[in-house]
Amino acid sequence: MQVRRLSLIAIATLGFGVAFSPIAQAGELIYTGPNGRTTTVNTNRQKTENGATFQRTTTYPNGQTSSASGGFTRTGNGGYQRNVTYTGPNGNQSTVYGSGSYQNGAVNGSRTIVYPNGQSRTGTFQFTR
Repeated sequence: MQVRRLSLIAIATLGFGVAFSPIAQAGELIYTGPNGRTTTVNTNRQKTENGATFQRTTTYPNGQTSSASGGFTRTGNGGYQRNVTYTGPNGNQSTVYGSGSYQNGAVNGSRTIVYPNGQSRTGTFQFTR
């Protein structure tokens, strides 16, 4: 797919946001496939005092939608917590809970995914920047 158009909404809001934090941003991406069908993604982001939140809605060529919403919070000393809930076109939800830390160029963390059927999977990660 290729990006056909990028429309940034709320330029004024972004301008005021830079001057008077927190920053709010909104945008729309339209992807066009080789058959001419389009998928539209609308995203809103809001910077908070200790992190950020977002909401994203995707509209598929058949008119169905899916969404994601969540955010992250800084917990001090390079730490963070992150939660995101994904809702599919059929209404089923999965949630990702994560936490980690960043110190001296090293990132360590873990995340748990809870699926619509209640089952979950937990993993850890580690890398150096």
